[in-house]
Amino acid sequence: MIMPSYKISAQEYIWNNIYSLDGAQFIYAKDNNYILISKKDGKSSVAIKSNNVWNITLKDIPEVRSIFEYNGAIYMLSSKDSNRAIYKSTDEGNTWSNILGTEILLPNNIGNNNVESIVISDEAIYINVNKQGIYVTYDKGQNWTNINNGLPIKNQTDFLSRNIWNIDGELYASTKDKNGLYKYHKDEGVWKPVKDLNGLPSGDAREVRDFVILNTTIYIGTNNGVWTTSALGDDPWVQVNGISGDIRKLLVLNGDLYAISKSAKQIYQLKNLNFEPLYNNIDSTLGDFLTFVIL
Repeated sequence: MIMPSYKISAQEYIWNNIYSLDGAQFIYAKDNNYILISKKDGKSSVAIKSNNVWNITLKDIPEVRSIFEYNGAIYMLSSKDSNRAIYKSTDEGNTWSNILGTEILLPNNIGNNNVESIVISDEAIYINVNKQGIYVTYDKGQNWTNINNGLPIKNQTDFLSRNIWNIDGELYASTKDKNGLYKYHKDEGVWKPVKDLNGLPSGDAREVRDFVILNTTIYIGTNNGVWTTSALGDDPWVQVNGISGDIRKLLVLNGDLYAISKSAKQIYQLKNLNFEPLYNNIDSTLGDFLTFVIL
């Protein structure tokens, strides 16, 4: 199915089609240029737009799990079963080099398990591996250590971590199987729930898909809407009005919070403690929105 990608003017909220690519998955913007990642048949391709011209710079690589910027370079984690790569670009996506095996090594005991997320910081690299949990290296992968103490586990073998984030130097992880959000306490070497589950109903609201901190407020995107609590104190979780369903992505752009709903195929903006649809005039048959950018 063709899934067009759109951009929006932050001032006018007018949508314009920027590219149509079979299976559009992510779109990333840097210096008014676009990097668009598509997925088809379990593989990804990368196209960039510069000077109003699109060019495909990578084709049919293992499925891209994430794209992020670190120290001026752009990185992509590309992982499908045992087919893995970590691509790096220092020229805004025009050329890519696979740094897996050179700049970064992965643990040699992860087998065919997917590497689902990665965090690169000045002092360490963290990865989340399906079923095996979270690893850390301080020497670019020469040596890896499991840091799973405190994470929920299933059947005494499968760790249930889903995604990892580095926010202001602190490491966070969401978990599968409705276990909430965890923070890593480095001094103790243990993961602890960010908050207890007070206020969260049982079920899908506890399965965290994305997580942000805006000022001193925590927001989690879940399979049952967006929930919030203060990062300070022991306030209970409260559901944010105006949005429900499977929320796959939360974004903070220019100080505003946006949420992307998979099931509702909609983008929302938080206004006056309520989420409001950011548009009403895009054909709902276009497919699910996974991310968007404001330039």
